[in-house]
Amino acid sequence: MFGPVASFENFIFNAFDFSGRATRAEYWWVFLIRTLFFVAAVAADIIYISVAVDLSLSPFGYATFWFLSLTLIPSLSLSARRLHDAGRSSFWWLVNFVPFAGVLWFFLLMSTKSEDEDNKWGPMRNRGRKRQRKQKDGSAKHDPWQSYAVLVNAEKAASPEQIAAQREAITDYYRTKVLNARPSAG
Repeated sequence: MFGPVASFENFIFNAFDFSGRATRAEYWWVFLIRTLFFVAAVAADIIYISVAVDLSLSPFGYATFWFLSLTLIPSLSLSARRLHDAGRSSFWWLVNFVPFAGVLWFFLLMSTKSEDEDNKWGPMRNRGRKRQRKQKDGSAKHDPWQSYAVLVNAEKAASPEQIAAQREAITDYYRTKVLNARPSAG
């Protein structure tokens, strides 16, 4: 699952990537962060207008204009990737132009569940420990949480059988990788 920092990093670094997929969490974290920044930009503009003696008619003097200009294309690309993740074409973004119900319809599209399998826009994004995916050779993919289990069990004393098995594994590794010899049969 994507947190706010990882989601915003993907938002920035994939600004011009209209292909691929983006999870619901990734989309909604960025939506929340963008909304907070937008409110801050509007508040800054209101303060600027309230204290200004001479108002500028140029939109370039306001934070809201710059914020919307800088986030327009990254927002469109994130929306396209989110639609792809739900199994829809990015042309569904055009539903925003339907009067009244279009924006609500778009938010419902952004809230739909992701497809659980790979689709034509790319592989399924990593969603935690839901299931282990098989590699091409049929073996299970490495579980990243396995290393934490080693840390949890590090305090426990090893049995003599475990120590002997570890020594045998180290010896076999040394023979095969360092000496380029065949592993022992025993």
